Amino acid sequence: MSTAQVRIQATGKRKTSVARIILEPGDGTITCNGRPIDDFFGRKVLVTEAKSPLVVAGVRLTIDLLP
Repeated sequence: MSTAQVRIQATGKRKTSVARIILEPGDGTITCNGRPIDDFFGRKVLVTEAKSPLVVAGVRLTIDLLP
């Protein structure tokens, strides 16, 4: 069995905007445009809302999200 780590990349588009995300095993670090999510959003409610799908899925502290 391989010990290679899984790295998932996804892209989403709407009109002329493009969003890219990379999911990889880690300690739950989330960055957006090279900055920690807390600095990027600024408001606690927005940070909580962005993290909620990970909390519901039960993977909040097991994967990293990168831009």
